[in-house]
Amino acid sequence: MDTFFKDESLLKKLKVHYSNHGKIIVAYDYDDTIAPTYMSKSCIQVIQLLKDLRPYAVFVCYTSNEDLVKVMEYI
Repeated sequence: MDTFFKDESLLKKLKVHYSNHGKIIVAYDYDDTIAPTYMSKSCIQVIQLLKDLRPYAVFVCYTSNEDLVKVMEYI
């Protein structure tokens, strides 16, 4: 397996980026990642993870959802 995909390697890379920049960038999808739709059960764990990362990260929410007002209000 490529060493890039080992947990320790990824964590080290994140720590270096955080150390160099003071923040990391976290990008996530809206539908079925933070906002459950009819097909998903729960998004609570992802939401909690994002909340836990709030002091350390800048967030980018990606969505193809056309109702951007609803997305912004939900976030």
